[in-house]
Amino acid sequence: MNRFKWVDDSTIRIINSEGIEKILAIRGEFLDEIEYNVIPLFDNKDMKNPLKHYFSNRESLSVS
Repeated sequence: MNRFKWVDDSTIRIINSEGIEKILAIRGEFLDEIEYNVIPLFDNKDMKNPLKHYFSNRESLSVS
């Protein structure tokens, strides 16, 4: 899964294909939502390539 990242030993960060990102804390059998964010102008093409990790292997932005 290229939309998942461990923040620390009890916190994860996920993003769905529509650009909605959540940071969740794992507390026993429950997930507590810490943060919710919607990424503007989210480009779904990065999510379709299974070899690209969204959080750590993104394409660089061009500055012109």
